[in-house]
Parts: sequence; C-alpha cells; structure tokens
Amino acid sequence: MTELATLSHNLLLLTLVLTILGCAFSAYQLLFTDSPKSLFIEYANTLITIIYIFVSLVLFYAFYSYEFSFQYVANYSDTSLPLFYRLTAFWGGQAGSLLFWALSVVLCGIIFQSTPSYKNLSNETRCWYLLFYFITIGFFSLLLTTHNNPFILLNPVPSDGQGLNPLLQHPGMIFHPPLLLLGYGGFTIPACLALAQAMSANSASLSRELPWYKYTMEIMLGAWLLLSAGIILGAWWAYMELGWGGYWAWDPVENASLVPWFFATAAIHLGLLNSYRNKAERFHTLIMGLTYVSALFATWLVRGNVVASVHAFGGGGLGPILGTYVLITAAAVFVISAMMPKKGNELGGPETREGLTVSTSILLITISIIIMIATLWPVISVIPSQILGEPAPTSMGLGVEFYNNVILPLLTLIIALLMVCPWVSWSGELHNKKFFGLVILAFLASMALGWTVFEIHIPLALLASSVSVTCILSWLLYIYDQNFNKLSPALVHIGLAMMGLGVAISGPYQIEQDVAIKRGESVSIDGFDVKLNEIYTVPVYSDAVFVITKGGKSDTLSLRYQQPIRVGDYTLEVADLIDNRTGDHGRDVDLIVTNKGEQPIVIPLVQFTAKQIADFTVEVKEMNLNRYSFFEAELLVSKNGKELGSLLPQIRKYATHPNNRYSEAVTIPSLGKEIYATFSGIDSQERGRMRILIQPLINWIWIGGIIMSLAPILSILGLSNHRKRKKFEA
Repeated sequence: MTELATLSHNLLLLTLVLTILGCAFSAYQLLFTDSPKSLFIEYANTLITIIYIFVSLVLFYAFYSYEFSFQYVANYSDTSLPLFYRLTAFWGGQAGSLLFWALSVVLCGIIFQSTPSYKNLSNETRCWYLLFYFITIGFFSLLLTTHNNPFILLNPVPSDGQGLNPLLQHPGMIFHPPLLLLGYGGFTIPACLALAQAMSANSASLSRELPWYKYTMEIMLGAWLLLSAGIILGAWWAYMELGWGGYWAWDPVENASLVPWFFATAAIHLGLLNSYRNKAERFHTLIMGLTYVSALFATWLVRGNVVASVHAFGGGGLGPILGTYVLITAAAVFVISAMMPKKGNELGGPETREGLTVSTSILLITISIIIMIATLWPVISVIPSQILGEPAPTSMGLGVEFYNNVILPLLTLIIALLMVCPWVSWSGELHNKKFFGLVILAFLASMALGWTVFEIHIPLALLASSVSVTCILSWLLYIYDQNFNKLSPALVHIGLAMMGLGVAISGPYQIEQDVAIKRGESVSIDGFDVKLNEIYTVPVYSDAVFVITKGGKSDTLSLRYQQPIRVGDYTLEVADLIDNRTGDHGRDVDLIVTNKGEQPIVIPLVQFTAKQIADFTVEVKEMNLNRYSFFEAELLVSKNGKELGSLLPQIRKYATHPNNRYSEAVTIPSLGKEIYATFSGIDSQERGRMRILIQPLINWIWIGGIIMSLAPILSILGLSNHRKRKKFEA
C-alpha cells in the first residue's frame, strides 16, 4: 500500500501538470488561432478524471483495509470503527474532503463532456469553458499535492488509529458532507459555461448555440437538489447529535453552506426568467458565477480557520491561499459579467411575474450577503484598528438574535411572494381571480385562527405561520389549476412553506426544562408526564473469551460483564475490562475470584497471558469491544394517562476519545408537539439530570425539507425526456 500512496501522490502531481498544459493550450488556441480546437484538452480531462477516481479508490481501500501507514487513515479511523463509518471517514478531515470536492467536480465535468449539449457548443466556447474548468481542477490539484496531501505515510506504522470524531459517527454525517460537496461540484459546470459564453459573446458562432442555462439546467437542478438535501441532513444531525435542542445555531460552518444555496436558488429563478422572457442575461451570468464563488467561500470559511466554529477544519495552510483564490475568482466574475453586451427588453414592473421573480431573487441574494457579512463580522470588525495601527478590540461575533431579527422576516417576505406568484401572469394580470381571492381569504383566516384558536401572539411567528400555511394552499390550488403539469416547482415551494411553518412555531414556542429526578419519580412538562424508570450502565468491553485449563483439558467460554460462572469450587466474575492500547501491553481484565467461605480477591489478567488459580489456569483470549461505554436513562412518557412510549437518552464515552463525553438526544416524533430529551449525568443524590424540550411542529421542517429536496427530480426527468423526444423527432 505504501507504493500505492506514492503513486497516488505522483498522479495528483500529474493532474497539476495536465491542467497547466490544458490552460496554456486553451489560451493559445483562443488567442492565436482562427478556429480553436479543444480535442487535446478533452483527452486531458478524461485522463484527469480517471486519475481522480483511481486515487479516491486507493484512499477508500486504505480505510477499508486499516492501512494505518497512511497518516490520514490513522488520524480518522481505528480498528473498532464499523465499515460504513470507516469508509465515510474519507471526508472526515480536511485533505479527504478536498479530494472529494475535486472528485465531485471532475465527475460532473466528465458527465457534461459526454452529453449532446457539450457537443453542440462551438469550439471557441468549449475552449473558454475548459480554460475556466481547468483552472478550478488545477487549483484543487495544487492544494492536494502541497499542504493537504491525503497520501502522507507514517514510519513507524501505528498499530491502531486515533478514531473518527464521535460527533461524526451518525447517519446524518455519512451523507451530509458528500451531498454538500457534490452540490458545490455541480455548480462549477454551469458557472464555467456561463463565463465561457460571456467571453465569446461577440463571436459569430455563439448565435448558433443555445444559452448556457438551457444546456446545464439538469446539472444545476441536480446540484441544488444535492446541496438542499445536504443542508437538511446537517440540520437534522445537529438536532440529534450536538444536543443543542435545535436544528440551526447560526454557526459559521452552518452559514457557509447557506450562502451558495441562496445564490443558487436565485440563479435558478433568474434562469426561468431568462428561459421564458430572455431578460436579465448579464445579471443571471453574474449570479451564476457568484454561486460558484460562494461555494469556494464556504470551503474557505470551513477549512481556512477563518472564524471559530464547533465543527470547522483548521490548519493545512489553506486559509490564505484559498482566500486569495476566492477574491481573484470573484473579481474575474464581476469583470467578465460587466463586459457582456446588454440584451433583451426592460424588465416588467413589480406587479408582474417578472417583477416578482426578480424581487424574490434579489431577496435571496440579499440574505446570502447578510449571512456572509455577519459570519465574517469577527474578522471585519477589527480591520479599522489594524489599518490605523491601534490595538484591536475584542472581536465579537453577531449572535443568534441578529440572524433571527434580520433573516427570518426576509424569509417570511419571500414565502409571501411565493404565495402570490402562481396567480400573477408575465403581463401582471391575474389568470384565476377566484383562486387568488380564495388565497387571500385563507391568509386572513389563518391570521385569525392563529391568534384566537392556536394562541400565536408573537407577531412574526403569527405572520410567518399564516403566510406559510397559505402558501401551501396556494400551490396546491395551482397544481389543481394546471392539471398536475407543473408539479415539480409546486412541490418545491410547498416543501419550503412547510419548513417555514416549522421554523415559525418551533423556535418561539419551544419549551425547555432541566430536571433532576430519582428512579421512580415523575415530572410534568406542558401536559407530558415523564418518569425515570431506570439508569443503565454498559462498559466499553461487555464480554471476553476465556480459555480455562484444568487437568490437561481446556474449555473456551464467553464471560459477560458482571455475569458469574463456576469452575469447581470457585466463582469467576468480570469486574472490569480495560483498554491499555496506549500502555506497554494490550488489554486486560480484572477478574473477581471467590472460593467457598473465603473473601473474594481481584486478579488482573493480561490478554494472551495465562494465570494460575488453584488447580486451573485462566487465559484471556479475546475481548469484544463495544466502541463506547454509556449511561442510559429510561424515561417513560405519557400524556393524559395514555402511554406514548419511552425515551432512552445516553451519555457516551468512546474508547478512542476517553477524555470526552458525548450526549445522544432522543425524541418521540409527532406532527404536533415532539418531546426531546438529553441525559447529562447522575448527581450526588443519585438523581438523573435531564434536559427535556417540547418542540412544536419541528417535524414539518424535516418533511418539508425532504419534499423540497426530492421534487426537482421530476423536473430533471422531464427535461431529459424532452431532449430525447427532440432528438428522436430530429
């Protein structure tokens, strides 16, 4: 495997050389030939893709085969890690996640290169596209062959790894990072093609091409789908794993993924405007380019050690070089977009669908910029002092209150625009006044019912929930009005409105209570009765395999923790199973040995070393690892005398991270009020300390997120079928 590591690093160096040659060849073709050729660069791209697939498979295999000679594998896995966590540790650290970022880009790139859309591009546009594309791949190759090399070797080779961060050992984290990175990679293709057509805007060959957004709409929707799903999974992971009791803490790393999501959503809306009305082309190109830049910005924010975060990557010397690349790329996007010739007619007024689409896009972009500035505020706030040479003040980040007071009203306004949009035509007329009137009545009724029946008296929560409910109804009516012909965009907006309803209510009306109760005691919270039934303890090692030899005969048996067995007149019981991998020997067992009528004695047994006890010997052959020890509280939940189920929150201590404790939250799901619990420990009075929350409508967020993330599949399939029909008819 060491030879494969060296080969993989050398192959990544080869990709760097190929991208430099590809950029030089593209530039030469564009500057010095009348008919640019792209064939050489396409062959080079195919080879680069094969290399990235190969080196990624090498790293996957290194994790699979416990290849701790790889420093990266030793840092993020260990022998006790289950296979699915061991393989997904690929993106558990900085170098692996950058490799997966690059892999995502080359996979999207080679898929696009094999499509009829790519083949329909002019040679000039292809060369410009490949130039921008190769700059991106070359930058990642540079990062992966310098300070972020995942193929560094260790000598001597450790017998075991340090293990994956326990917070990442969660189903949400298996899919959350790769979905984000696949989304970022997908945005690279339409961004490069948009800039390519902008650079060849004055070429006669461009008139024979379709606009870039028509060639790349499936990729754009697919990337948006993946990014949306990744963000939703990340929020669910934070809700269940970090013990925040919430799904969004406006942490810098959380915000990082939101910035490109808002830009991408604006780009998709502008794409629809461009497709139907052929307007705002320069603005659309700018926003598509900034979508790509914001994905790089997200990478810089997470991995550049820019601001403090609970789950940011640091080190690797990535911050300055990636920050510089982001600034240069952003400047290039602005300059290229400004150079484009202005086309199309003036946009319609705010009362038209054009106006509503542009207004929605501007609001999305505004939110993205606000989040970007607020996240970087700890850095921005000290710049004046640095310029003036004065001592820097204590830098304070903007808190949750700022985001909630600024971002949530803007999101409510967006949902309100989406509520009205289905019934407004491109010319500004209402195409179904009856349904539009029903929507307005539904909004007024929602406001009244929310205030009187559901007692929602917080103004923003009342407005946001009413707008969200009405938006759901509006798009359901639109589906009926259109005979289910535009199901995909309708479902996306319904999913977003469902999320808006969950956000509007779950945050302001969450009930939280810290309690300390003994076994058998109950506590009442918002009509829920919670009883602590029992607290269980499970050690890291739950059982061991012993070989007992007596009179020349051997017997092998498994002895569980605190489960006595008899050997002649003696009783054997495991008191503790200990991991000494960091000491001079491996693992050992504290064995309690009791003879009839005598006091028990504790005998330590070192693994693979036989111990003589009276007329028999005992040898510890094998110890079965649980990966973690834990305390578990069993909480019985009822409401109005009806049993709802049990909650089993845990406190875990992992063998690979013995100095830290990790809280595992649990819930009893409900479309109404969900009960959520974490366990923080046992106090001196033997009481279990719990944190119990009542979360109203929280699951509307997850259900709405699933609908919103999956609905674009219908559009992708529809676009694909449309292309096939056109090809068949031709």
